[in-house]
Amino acid sequence: MADISEYIREIETASRGEEVRDSLVGALNGMNNSLPELARDALFGKIWKTNITIPASWSGSDPYTKVVTIEGVTQYSLIDLEPDVQAFTQLSNAGVKAIWAENNNGTVTVYCIGGKPNTALTLQALIIETGGSAPGTLPADAEVVSNKVTSIDSSSTDIQYPSAKAVYDLFDSGGGGGGSGDMQASVYDSDLAVANAGGIKAYVEDEIDEAGLFIAKYGISTYAEVLDAYKKGKIVYCRAASGSSPASGSQNRMAFLAYVNNEETPTEFEFQYYRSVSSHSATQQGDQVYVYKLNSSTGWSVTVREAYTKIAVGSGLTTSYSNGVLTISLA
Repeated sequence: MADISEYIREIETASRGEEVRDSLVGALNGMNNSLPELARDALFGKIWKTNITIPASWSGSDPYTKVVTIEGVTQYSLIDLEPDVQAFTQLSNAGVKAIWAENNNGTVTVYCIGGKPNTALTLQALIIETGGSAPGTLPADAEVVSNKVTSIDSSSTDIQYPSAKAVYDLFDSGGGGGGSGDMQASVYDSDLAVANAGGIKAYVEDEIDEAGLFIAKYGISTYAEVLDAYKKGKIVYCRAASGSSPASGSQNRMAFLAYVNNEETPTEFEFQYYRSVSSHSATQQGDQVYVYKLNSSTGWSVTVREAYTKIAVGSGLTTSYSNGVLTISLA
């Protein structure tokens, strides 16, 4: 990449006022010494000079205006008019006290005050493309690639930033402890974790812990864990598998905490799960309550409380009517 010193030399030789020239040269020298190479490219990659000819047909009156077309100018371009000796003489003879150009969203308008040239005027223009940024600042898409890294580890620094591939690889490896495919793994499996996901698993568990919710797992969670959650004022549930072995299989039942034997220092927690039963043979109908208990001494246990209406298999209800008497029988 060319050093911006060439632009500094061009400005030094431009026929502008000493004060403006010195200000620009000083600013560019400062940037030249401090900006990284690619940042300088982003800011000063498009700066050039061109000649424009302005016809004598001006509009308005003091200021007089003329819209001109300059090839390559965008809505972000800065235009600086640089009259030479001949142009200065022509402007002075026409009574022009000042002349400048303004860029309004890509439309360049030249303004004159005090008078207007009565013949065509040729001027040199310096074009600086800012790329959408304010003068002296980097464009929004400027990038210092020397700080981009393609991997993240314990030696990474605060001034480095990762590529998109580096971020993907970090998640795909589970934060340093997993394998391929973790990005697509379910966040919630039977252990409420991402398979082999290391840091992601810890993050999810921390979020749940902070949310004030604790889900005990029948046969797995300890009395101390449930007691700790209860004392912290968390909402406590119990997950259990269906059937007579609630510690095995898919724990698809969620029981709520229904009873503690002592509010201050409980030694037993009782979780309850309700379900309605309706047999296909219609021989029993009613409700079941599964009670999962966690005792500080004996650990986990389960009992089933039933409230059934049972009908024995038989001919069912029969009725008969004789001599004005209705008889109902249950066989």
